[in-house]
Amino acid sequence: MKQLIGLITACLVLVAVTGSILVRLLRWYEMPSSIPRHLKLEVTNGCGQPRAGDAVMKDLQRRGFNVFRTKNSAHHYTRTTVVDLCDPTGANAHAVAQALGVRPKVIGIPAGKLLTPAVTVQLDSSLYLDVRVVIGEDFKRFFPSAFPLY
Repeated sequence: MKQLIGLITACLVLVAVTGSILVRLLRWYEMPSSIPRHLKLEVTNGCGQPRAGDAVMKDLQRRGFNVFRTKNSAHHYTRTTVVDLCDPTGANAHAVAQALGVRPKVIGIPAGKLLTPAVTVQLDSSLYLDVRVVIGEDFKRFFPSAFPLY
């Protein structure tokens, strides 16, 4: 009987240690890429949902991004897009898109490749901004904690 209790205790300890290691590895695996804090961002609401731009701006600011303003778009977008306004190579937009990227989860475990917003370049030297984040209908994928308040 003592051997059975010892075996069950050993199994429980092994499961606890393995679980602890897995949780730490999964946290490392999900660790977001570095946030480009030096870039000046603008959020454009292109999803058609009122106040979604303000909610996304607050979410980005909580994450450490440098967001200067929000505005509404005259056009409707289905896909969230990061627009580089000052670098013809699109490096700034790619850095922001990588930082916003999410990995799909299967039963709560990250699986698959990193999903990032679309990236495009539209140079505009008249603005003091570096990057524009245009939120589309899929914005909840990249900003799950952004709740537009009415």
